[in-house]
Amino acid sequence: MLSAGIADLPWAGALDAPIEAGNCWQMGDVFGDSCMVVAEFVRNGQRHAISGHLGLDGLNGLAEEINLLDKTDGLARGTRRPR
Repeated sequence: MLSAGIADLPWAGALDAPIEAGNCWQMGDVFGDSCMVVAEFVRNGQRHAISGHLGLDGLNGLAEEINLLDKTDGLARGTRRPR
């Protein structure tokens, strides 16, 4: 980016920090048509998560929706135990 004349972004340095895996959860509907998977991770002492809604009814596990989450407090409510 610097060679293209784009200034260094102040937050870009934090991307070099190691990432630690956290808890992971899976929650499915009673019919087995879809499930939600959530993976928590920690970088620079801050917790984040990525979640995906997967269609299992003929979509072969295609992700219908993917979200990045800043706040993970209470994330596991209503889901199974961490794996």
